[in-house]
Amino acid sequence: MKASEIFLKYVEPLMNEVMPDYSTEYLQKTLSFPEMIWNSLVMREWDQGKTDYIKAMRDQFKSTPDDIRKTSNAMIDMWIKRKQDLFPDAKWAFEIKVRSGKDGPIIRAFTRIPDHLKHTVPAEWQPGNVRQIDFRS
Repeated sequence: MKASEIFLKYVEPLMNEVMPDYSTEYLQKTLSFPEMIWNSLVMREWDQGKTDYIKAMRDQFKSTPDDIRKTSNAMIDMWIKRKQDLFPDAKWAFEIKVRSGKDGPIIRAFTRIPDHLKHTVPAEWQPGNVRQIDFRS
């Protein structure tokens, strides 16, 4: 499975709600939240617990109204659970870029990983080896 396919599997519940005519800007923003959660979990492992990015995100919602805070925390929990259930051994971060294609948006997944963990992913997923997938296929 390609890195882009893994990311699309991870965000599948969200992609099921996305319409093919949504703008690339809207899709980029929509994917940024689960991308941040995934990357926060991975960076927690890289940093060996020194920085808790998930806690920092939750802290940002502390001053919001209760319904927004509860919904945001539930979304964070859902994305954490999907990462842990579907891809517990994935130790790479994603940089997701959405661009226009002739038949609609194309999602490109760039993988990022520290040098000391490069042996944990296939060579074709190393930085610089870009994979893309049309999310409607």
